[in-house]
Amino acid sequence: MKHLMSISILSAATLFVSCGNKDSARTENLLTVDVLESYPKKEFILQDLFDIEYIPLETKDEFITYGNLQDIDNENLLIRRGKNEGDIYFTDRKGRYLKTINRRGQGNEEYISSNEMFFDKENQELYVNDAAASRIQVYDLDGNYKRTLKSPAETYFKWIGNMDDQNIIVYCEAALDPDEQGYEMGKRKKGFKLVNKQDGTITSIPTPFKVWKSSSIIRETTQGRVYYAIQNKSMTPNQGSWIIDEISSDTIYSISSQNGQRPIIIRKPPIQDMDTEVYLYLGVQTDRYCFMQTVDNRFDFEKNTGFVTTELVYDKSEREIYEYIAHNNDLVDGNPMNLVNQIIYNLRVFNKNDIAFTARLHASDLIEAYKENKLRGQLKEIAATLGEEDNPVIMVAKYKKNGSQE
Repeated sequence: MKHLMSISILSAATLFVSCGNKDSARTENLLTVDVLESYPKKEFILQDLFDIEYIPLETKDEFITYGNLQDIDNENLLIRRGKNEGDIYFTDRKGRYLKTINRRGQGNEEYISSNEMFFDKENQELYVNDAAASRIQVYDLDGNYKRTLKSPAETYFKWIGNMDDQNIIVYCEAALDPDEQGYEMGKRKKGFKLVNKQDGTITSIPTPFKVWKSSSIIRETTQGRVYYAIQNKSMTPNQGSWIIDEISSDTIYSISSQNGQRPIIIRKPPIQDMDTEVYLYLGVQTDRYCFMQTVDNRFDFEKNTGFVTTELVYDKSEREIYEYIAHNNDLVDGNPMNLVNQIIYNLRVFNKNDIAFTARLHASDLIEAYKENKLRGQLKEIAATLGEEDNPVIMVAKYKKNGSQE
């Protein structure tokens, strides 16, 4: 069961959708998180916080997928097969296959890679991050090409997200290694940006810091360079705003088209004073809880282990920080869940409308758990119908309609 649940352009300086008081942007009211402190323990059952829905993806000859969910609304799921395979799928909200889009190729209207994507229902457009070509390709929802949005020179779009009707929010990464000529120019162009959806105009989002810190560790070997990288995303959606986390800075911000940019969290000790960095990332946000994770930026090359994480949550009602464990009550003896955007654990934070996050459950793991009588409820019923080669099941965690998060 190794897979199962290891699971208008904005002005420059004004935002705040806080883990604390939403009406205050005063620095003294910001939540401060000590990334080295030991916090008391707290345990959660997902079903106490969220309404859990399971969507078995239909398996058809024309729809074979790893189930890498990219976007979701009340009508559709957007699924990527693989970043270098080209197939992009639409299903309905029950997981039934609707259509495939594939524009993979070397042409100006195609994409080499499809690293990340989202659909914009208002504009009836699909945005595909072609990181290999340092651009975003824009199509209509049937895959017809519309335009290209290019990243700044010496950078590529590492992550993209839908800001509003007019803008995409992106994180630009330097395209060159630290010792290669021109890296400093690329580094200066990295960071969070807004990209106009129509003409590609790029506006930088300020996240000041003194010295750039990296989430990657590079090892020189006889075969060449080997890269070890933290898998957390530094962009987290939050009900119409985005939480942006420049790991070289001690301040985490929130940004939206309505409220501009404002600080929400201060981390300590100062990242610039740490010889071995411990980074802080945010994840699922509810009315009561702000889920976070610290990552120790160390890696043991001999044991092939590292980047140790600690799961934290801020309880806004109690005004206390805890180290937490979260379990899915539908899976007996399942591994705890980390409620952050960690790519390797197949969990994607949405914090959008009624959806907090989604996770991918592989059919083979569910069948194994079913045989061992480790499943409950709807998940057990679905697993009873699955075949070993079936597509995954998408777990959707929705905010409780009555607002209860006790």
